[in-house]
Amino acid sequence: YQLLPVLEYPQPVYDPLTQYVSAGPPQYIDGTWYTSWIVSNYDPEQQEYQDNLRRQANKQNASNLLTQTDWTAIPSIADPAQSNPFLANQNAFFEYRNQLRQIAINPPIVVEVWPVEPDEVWETV
Repeated sequence: YQLLPVLEYPQPVYDPLTQYVSAGPPQYIDGTWYTSWIVSNYDPEQQEYQDNLRRQANKQNASNLLTQTDWTAIPSIADPAQSNPFLANQNAFFEYRNQLRQIAINPPIVVEVWPVEPDEVWETV
């Protein structure tokens, strides 16, 4: 018996939203053994499961981002009479948080573009 190495062959291009890749049997190509890959489509049940996983991940991500900016919703933080310095662009955070809330409430399978958190703008009286 002679053991021969099996070299890693690059995975094929596939659509991870509708397909998955699994290892196939090694293939002998030009005197060398290589891994092989099998691209398969999700069946309807698998597709539904994968879509639900993606929705839940997007919901969790949006919820985490909302939690990180909860402090910007405190009314006094943007009131110069109560806070010095005060958050001058609270409305930008309101808009950002509204966009995240829409994702968290009705999570899509794919978020094409995630909202971008605004930079904090602090002013003093």
